[in-house]
Amino acid sequence: MTSRIALDLVSDGAVRLVLDRPLYSLAERWIPQGLREPAGVPARATISVCGGQAPLGAPAERATVSLDRVAAWVDDAHATAVLRGAIPSSGGVLSFAARHARLQVDPARAQEAAADLYSLLTVAAALLLADLGRALVHAAAVVAPDGGAWLLAGDARSGKSTTCATLAAAGWGYLSDDQVVLAPREDGVEVEGWLRPFHLDSTGEDGEPTGERRTVPIAELGLAGWRRTARLAGLIRWCGNRPGCSHPVARGPPASHCSATLRRVVRSTSGSVATRFAIRRGSRRASGRLRFRRTAARCN
Repeated sequence: MTSRIALDLVSDGAVRLVLDRPLYSLAERWIPQGLREPAGVPARATISVCGGQAPLGAPAERATVSLDRVAAWVDDAHATAVLRGAIPSSGGVLSFAARHARLQVDPARAQEAAADLYSLLTVAAALLLADLGRALVHAAAVVAPDGGAWLLAGDARSGKSTTCATLAAAGWGYLSDDQVVLAPREDGVEVEGWLRPFHLDSTGEDGEPTGERRTVPIAELGLAGWRRTARLAGLIRWCGNRPGCSHPVARGPPASHCSATLRRVVRSTSGSVATRFAIRRGSRRASGRLRFRRTAARCN
């Protein structure tokens, strides 16, 4: 009998990943660092991954959600979602009623299966977290000296990872450079980081970006100050580190409104990023703008 690995994807154990041990190498690039094994508390939602070579048919209609190599068809009437990868043996079924996603990949096609599994796990986690009233967000998150978490949300390659690493090197805390989970709490919105190696832009001898990206393990960056969770302070809508670029800043809502802040996952049919989030604000919000220049800047 194949042994299995179980890891809690969020700090309160609400969402759990269970996979056959031989498949760990295929999922390793996706699995966030610093996860804990279950402490005996039942999970509210589970993602299980097993090996299989059987081809999986895909629905004929247009997918509800597309992310990289993966498509998902959400059936609200039956409270299910069908997930399919780029190769026929990659896919699975998610039940919202049972809050359980069963995924399959073929270990014999390791490279392709690993690429499919990365997006399969992302979509399955996003849908299950949304069903629990939480949100998986494509954003970096840094922690200011006062303890509040700031999200850096923007398009891919807009400079989120570089800015996160720069602030962390300057003494700020950080949660993640790529994905975070938002969860409503009594005293505000909690931000939980899914920590993975940073993806940073390479620079030439003149200090300008070369357009190439490199994956840098956390240990090589030498960054201290990682935190798994912090309370949301606000959001910076990121447009990149261009000279004179101005970034709108929005502070988080008061705690009394946080129980209704997180909406269900937006089901995009555009074929791009499928997971989005929205924060409702029930009162006037404080706002401002951050401006970055080529020279060292100070954030107040």
